[in-house]
Amino acid sequence: MSTEVAQHSPGIMHVFGAPALSEAALGWWLTVISCAVVAIVTIVLLAALMRRRDAQEGGDEAHRRKPVAAVSWIYVGVSITVVILIGSFIGTMVTLAHASRPSTRSPLTLDVTGHQWWWEVRYSDSLASDGFVTANEVHIPVGVPVRLRLHGADVIHSWWIPELAGKTDVIPGQVNEAWFEARTPGEYHGQCAEYCGMEHAKMAAIVFADPPAKYEQWAAQQRATATAPADSATKSGEFVFVRSCGACHAVRGSGAEGRVGPDLTHLASRTTIAAGTLVNTEGNLLGWIGDPQIVKPGALMPKIALSGRDAAAVVAYLRTLK
Repeated sequence: MSTEVAQHSPGIMHVFGAPALSEAALGWWLTVISCAVVAIVTIVLLAALMRRRDAQEGGDEAHRRKPVAAVSWIYVGVSITVVILIGSFIGTMVTLAHASRPSTRSPLTLDVTGHQWWWEVRYSDSLASDGFVTANEVHIPVGVPVRLRLHGADVIHSWWIPELAGKTDVIPGQVNEAWFEARTPGEYHGQCAEYCGMEHAKMAAIVFADPPAKYEQWAAQQRATATAPADSATKSGEFVFVRSCGACHAVRGSGAEGRVGPDLTHLASRTTIAAGTLVNTEGNLLGWIGDPQIVKPGALMPKIALSGRDAAAVVAYLRTLK
């Protein structure tokens, strides 16, 4: 197998869409305010100490007046700090409220479910027949606000695409909402931000922001069922897959209807496998199917006893699922 996917380290201050822009602005504002508060308190304390020293060195009259002035300086500093902190608190609450729901109606809704250790993503359209499901890799149209409904399947996770939006917890038994809107086409990497077990670090997500026409082309492809195998080799691979993997994985248009693992209807169109752990290549697929525990110890996908011939046939079949 080839090496794992190169780690991408997006910065929370280097953002490309709403609401990350307002959150980054809040971050800079709080940084400046924190420095200002420290500076004000330091200046006031130094002024108070200087006045107290002068009072101690002066006569009786100065001794009576200047401690009072020093205390007054402290009150002024505390009052200014309190006003600044209250303003910062209000600004933070407004920004977080804006981050939870878009200000305009979202034409696209995604139901994102956190599993150990992968992301299930269901696209909801106006017609139920137009919806589809994918895993770990999300495509969205540029310039369109996307509503997220976050569900937890097992333990607490946290959805985080730093360059597009802040963290939102994914909690079993409740639905949390978030949103994002990419202003620039590109590839935005994310990560589960809540420790969720052994392979927490290998629970990545990728958001591809596409021009609207390219997104519509991708979505139409995802709505379609899998293409039937065209030759005997891939037909054999489909048979082995349905028999050995179909209890956990679904491939729409085949006999595989599992709901435990990711939907693989269009697996070959994804850039990575195992929730962003490996590049989606023939060799990596073969290694992943052969023994997932080598790549992702503790993963719920078991090692399946397949002959070399059957494993190669399954990989050949999966590579046709575009």
